[in-house]
Amino acid sequence: LRFANQALAELWDRNSISEIHITMAEDFGVEDRGKFYDAVGALRDVVLNHLLQVLALVTMEPPVGSSADDLNDKKAEVFRAMAPLDPDR
Repeated sequence: LRFANQALAELWDRNSISEIHITMAEDFGVEDRGKFYDAVGALRDVVLNHLLQVLALVTMEPPVGSSADDLNDKKAEVFRAMAPLDPDR
């Protein structure tokens, strides 16, 4: 949507946005996912799967084409451009 809308595309770039906060708030517990989380872990399921996907999609530059490889290349650029996390921060 943001790549198809020129007005939005001009506002949604690194020069116009200083920071992004992504929050995943659930109003339910693990419920019947306990075995899954024991095997996979919440970090791997939620952060490495869903939250990083959201981060990449909202921060990536427009892909050069419409193939999955084009999309993945732009998402990979996002992660290569990120500074490593400071564990003391």
